[in-house]
Amino acid sequence: MVVHSVLLRGLQAPDIGLVGTEPTLLTRADQDPIAGVLADLIKPGLTALKQTLTQPSEALYQPVHRIFHLVLLEAVCDLFATGNSLETHAFQPKLDPLKIDSAGLVLRRYALNASDQTTSQLEGWRTLDNRLTHSNAKSQGWTQFSESFSLNLDPDPKKRDFQAREFTAAQPRLRTGALVLDRQLSVAQAAQSSYCEQVTPLFIAPPEVCQALNKTILYGLVPLTSQSLSEAENTDAAFDIDFVKSHLPSYLQATSTLGGISPVPDVGRTLTGQAAAQLRETNASLDGYLEMLRQVSEEFELGLLTPTDSIVCEIEEDFKRIYGDSKLNKTRPASIALCQSLDKIKLDYEGKQVSAGDRLKSAAKYLLNPESTRSVTMPTAWGEISDALGNEIAQKVKVILDQRLSITIPQFRRFDDLDRTYSLRAFIRVKSENNCLPYLHWSAPSQPFTIRPWYAASPVPPVQVALPDILGPNTLKTLKPNVAFNIPAGLFNAIDGMTLKDLLAGKKPSGSGPALNWICGFNIPIITICAFIVLNIFLQLLNFIFGWLPFIKVCIPIPTRQPAEGGN
Repeated sequence: MVVHSVLLRGLQAPDIGLVGTEPTLLTRADQDPIAGVLADLIKPGLTALKQTLTQPSEALYQPVHRIFHLVLLEAVCDLFATGNSLETHAFQPKLDPLKIDSAGLVLRRYALNASDQTTSQLEGWRTLDNRLTHSNAKSQGWTQFSESFSLNLDPDPKKRDFQAREFTAAQPRLRTGALVLDRQLSVAQAAQSSYCEQVTPLFIAPPEVCQALNKTILYGLVPLTSQSLSEAENTDAAFDIDFVKSHLPSYLQATSTLGGISPVPDVGRTLTGQAAAQLRETNASLDGYLEMLRQVSEEFELGLLTPTDSIVCEIEEDFKRIYGDSKLNKTRPASIALCQSLDKIKLDYEGKQVSAGDRLKSAAKYLLNPESTRSVTMPTAWGEISDALGNEIAQKVKVILDQRLSITIPQFRRFDDLDRTYSLRAFIRVKSENNCLPYLHWSAPSQPFTIRPWYAASPVPPVQVALPDILGPNTLKTLKPNVAFNIPAGLFNAIDGMTLKDLLAGKKPSGSGPALNWICGFNIPIITICAFIVLNIFLQLLNFIFGWLPFIKVCIPIPTRQPAEGGN
């Protein structure tokens, strides 16, 4: 059995400039890229392979571009621990493929600092095995390697030998001498050791390829797209406190920031929702006051705390329908805390001091409803807001906005962040004696690379979509419906009674008609032609704004074969 060191490195081929230890990356446009690479490996001189080498600074393509990236490695026995140099290659025979238990690669991402600058710290797409940690941590996503030793752990926690690999004499468990702290450190290190990293398999090249090169070659596809969603908390989903302070209406900002107390419009006047809706069109001060009420009620969710009025009930029901009761309950405590802070602002009503929180909720209910006839009395003066209270209100609003953002922001997929930098690293597990755990050997990391967005141009020719010649004499007769829509009665009646005049007037179709469901068939090529005509119209119209037509629409004439005379 193998007891010596093993090197896993990129393909060594000095004739084509491959002498480094990092994995060899290839860029292929073949229909079958794996078969193409294996065929090129057998060709003398590897000249065909040289043309497909990925350059160090090249951004990698996604499969949607019909370009594929492969990785090549070779495994050798480092009998005398001489490392990787041209002078020692003669003393490094190939590793017997039968000794390889399994192989794979991991794709890692460089972390960002607080200034969104790329750092040397690495993150892995990992899953936390809660059965090992008894933790409630989120189970999948990009997580940072907090300790350097964790970069070299087996991606599969079930294949780790904790005593021999993870906490050796060179990397012992961290200890402080205090029992309580040692327990906490042990839990933290155990959690790091319980992460399972996403692995893409590597395969051993066929025997004829290995024999032709006299090497043990491993290959695999580099994963550059994924539908996996992150379950980790999105730390970027938060508002900056300075932005929150600037976003607050003037009535909720510190008096020192504004240089004085905010004036109240229509002092002491009694207004209804109907009157307020009419006056705000010509009264800028009242419009600003009503906008403040809207922010407090809707953005800061104070309107959800007392859903007794019809308009407030409608807001809460919409919130429940979109986000669910659990999400509504999540933000409610923060809104209550904000209301308590707003109560520290005292409004003057002809000498009587009233807390602002409850009064603003009541005013928002009625003044924001243009159909309300319930009257609300405007305060005679707005209360002073100290710097401490202004900061307190801003912090409470930030909590609410952050929670709302975390509710509405979508989960990120693995490669959704287009500006990140990645690196890959390969590994092999070599069989050991007596059915023990296999020995793990890592390659050097690849050169850092980025991933092109899906909309980037591809070097391969575009996909062609053939459209039928509907102006031909017999074409329309051959085009039959090839897709059918099952339309419920209400929707069909609404569409059937819809006119362009009603749409322009904003009039809702009556929807009256027989209570019958319908199956409507359409021809997809005809639908495509209609969409193509509309697209060309809007491209021409928007070209006046963007000037994009020479770049996004290129038409090249294609000569057609004319039928020979006599019909032959």
